[in-house]
Amino acid sequence: MGKLKLDFEWINPEEAKGAELRATWASLGLSVGDQAISFIDHRSRSVRKRLYLALYPLAEWIATHWWFLFYEMESPGRGTADQYEQRHNLRYGAEGFAVPSLTIQPLGEQIRLEWRPMFLEAQQLEFTASGSSYLAATELRDELAAFISAVLGRLHDSGIEGTLLEQEWLSIQSADSEESDFCAAVASRGLDPYSLSRR
Repeated sequence: MGKLKLDFEWINPEEAKGAELRATWASLGLSVGDQAISFIDHRSRSVRKRLYLALYPLAEWIATHWWFLFYEMESPGRGTADQYEQRHNLRYGAEGFAVPSLTIQPLGEQIRLEWRPMFLEAQQLEFTASGSSYLAATELRDELAAFISAVLGRLHDSGIEGTLLEQEWLSIQSADSEESDFCAAVASRGLDPYSLSRR
């Protein structure tokens, strides 16, 4: 078992455009257990362990897919593999930034993490490693919650409020046990609980 670690430091956004992007520009390292997810930078011909990107899109994707990430188990008989990947693979939260192909698969009280090789032509970056690991769902929940809270704190320090990230996270945090059970049940079927009205 290996814990997922999102290790980041805020840095100067340089020429980045967009208030949320500029406020959350950072260097980011990802590791599972003691294994860093490294990559080849073909432009500099070097192996790197840290990415440079805005963290807001990633945090927003995690928040808007929260219930899927913890309750939707993969089911071959429902939907397509591509649709499941879009709700569970970190690279779909990149919005043009370089992020590894890391799939989060809930298995009850455990989460399976799987990372695969991927070449990003636009950035000339290549993730070459593959592997998988298991961790407790509570550990992943704590790590992702801390990540989202840090991004929100950074936004607030920059005077940015009322974002989609903030709205989604408030809904998740304020859900009582009945609403949480409802959201988990709906997400387990591959449906967005916030797009359905309760009857």
